[in-house]
Amino acid sequence: MVDQSHPDLIRRKAEPWSPHVHDFLVHLERVGFEGAPRSLGVTDGTEAVTWIDGWASGIPFDGPLLEPGGMTSVGRLLRRFHDAATGYKPLPGAIWAAGIIPLEPGQIIRHGDLGAGNIVWNFGEATAFIDWEFAMPGHPIDDVALAAWLLAPLVPLDGQIRAGFPTGAPLRRRLDALARGYRAFTVAEILDAYRELLDTEHDRRQKLGMAGVEPWAGYIRAGQLKRIKATIEWFETRGRKRILRQRPSGLGSRDPSQI
Repeated sequence: MVDQSHPDLIRRKAEPWSPHVHDFLVHLERVGFEGAPRSLGVTDGTEAVTWIDGWASGIPFDGPLLEPGGMTSVGRLLRRFHDAATGYKPLPGAIWAAGIIPLEPGQIIRHGDLGAGNIVWNFGEATAFIDWEFAMPGHPIDDVALAAWLLAPLVPLDGQIRAGFPTGAPLRRRLDALARGYRAFTVAEILDAYRELLDTEHDRRQKLGMAGVEPWAGYIRAGQLKRIKATIEWFETRGRKRILRQRPSGLGSRDPSQI
């Protein structure tokens, strides 16, 4: 929450993984990445970060997030973040919200929660990611696939309508735009990673939620396991084929090796 005595900072209850997330935020600041809040430390059971000016979309989406250009902007910011994350080594014994996850070769610390409410916008551009609670080791494409899931959004039609697309989102065009901004993966590669991510997130929620670990137990109570299963069925029976049959928009459709 915003500290009313210091409106330029955010304070909240620290978690066991907070020191490790803050160590990563310090790294991002050290290498010059401006798209994340600055760590103000973890003391006396409280963590604090700087406030970032701008606005964030809700659901339904609004502003540039409804347009392909907004997806391209998210892709550009995500690529800059991942480039900045390269080379970071977690503290010994690092623990993350999802548990103890070792950083494997080729992985980075990814954001892990790229919902619309965690992207800050200024003058039509995505300028920062906030709420780093779910940062964890993973491959860069996992974050790109997560952005595709939550922002395209790669969900059944009722979810697309809730996101602000009354007749369904132009998924291929939005995925092409995201790929164009990130400049490393094809839409087909993003879709493959997204499909794997659905299984990973379902299993994570089931394992931690059934053990009573929050917030995953709350996710189960909210019906997220059923929604993910429904999304998998939609994607396997209709979504993937329809997306890949659509003509590329020219955004993100080139071989990344030629970019």
